[in-house]
Amino acid sequence: MGQMDQIISDALAARSGSPDARFRLARRLAPMVAKNAGVPPLLVDGAAALVDHFIRPELLVGRPGSYTTPGAGAFTRWLLSLESGLILIVGAPGTGKTALACQIADRWNASVKYMAGVPDSALRGTPLRSFELKPHRIATLPEHSVLIIPDAAFEGFDSRDHGSAPERVLRQLLTVTRHRNVRVIIDSQGTGLMSKSLFNTPAAVLVRPLGVTWQIAERDGFTKFARVAMAGWAEIPPEDRFDYVFAISDAAAFMGFCRAGIPDWYSDAISRAHGIADDEDLGIVDAEFLEVEQ
Repeated sequence: MGQMDQIISDALAARSGSPDARFRLARRLAPMVAKNAGVPPLLVDGAAALVDHFIRPELLVGRPGSYTTPGAGAFTRWLLSLESGLILIVGAPGTGKTALACQIADRWNASVKYMAGVPDSALRGTPLRSFELKPHRIATLPEHSVLIIPDAAFEGFDSRDHGSAPERVLRQLLTVTRHRNVRVIIDSQGTGLMSKSLFNTPAAVLVRPLGVTWQIAERDGFTKFARVAMAGWAEIPPEDRFDYVFAISDAAAFMGFCRAGIPDWYSDAISRAHGIADDEDLGIVDAEFLEVEQ
């Protein structure tokens, strides 16, 4: 992430109340102001180096060889300590959204871990169990459980469905999340079609590289954050992008890049199986088709 993008990122986080972001802003801007005021550069740089020697590592303005944002370690600890809530992952197809969801779920302690829209056959050898997004199943989600909902399993929950059956299922899910200490991770290709109740709920939004039309496809309220995220992604070589994710969280007072990964048990079978059910569930039957003249 370029220096100006880092300043914008810290400015937005500082506006949300992050004291760490305020400190980093001062650390970045004070030397610029001092030099412009005529203070000898050697004195300014010496003072900055002295400050960097004594402050906490997560407050450092930059660390060579890493694309993480200062404060990423504190954000990761906050995320792993989360006991309930919704995490939203946004990104273009093929950017590792579901793999990241599995990595987070793998590191959470939970009574049981589920994934919706994926058959049991694709989850063999993993800590996940298949889950149906139906009211009677949501009503019985165990306390302290984890539920991953990939984008294909979540297609029905869009902004045009307010008051519809999918929207009611979503509201039920959010209620269970609060009352039973359930953690839910939802990944989606974009925010434009999300229902307002979903978009306004996440404890954190994690952004993978977005699709080429993100500037017109994303919600107006999200584009200012997406702009900072995409500017940062442009600084990271393509071969390193699976190792990072751009995180936004008011609750954790953090916005920037942190490390990401993939659990050992994740496989392409899970990625390919999004939204795939048995033939019977899809209503597909073997049949011959006869062309009929109209």
